[in-house]
Amino acid sequence: MITHNNSRCFKQCLEGRFDEFKSLCEVVYLERTPSISTTEIIKIIKE
Repeated sequence: MITHNNSRCFKQCLEGRFDEFKSLCEVVYLERTPSISTTEIIKIIKE
């Protein structure tokens, strides 16, 4: 079975900025994950 993902996810701080695409796909705004810092993860990877 082939399925197609027709959803696009964005950060919650961008809520409303991509609503114009709702007629083409599901637009989802996700909350930040508490206590996870992308900046901190990048620092660790670079070390």
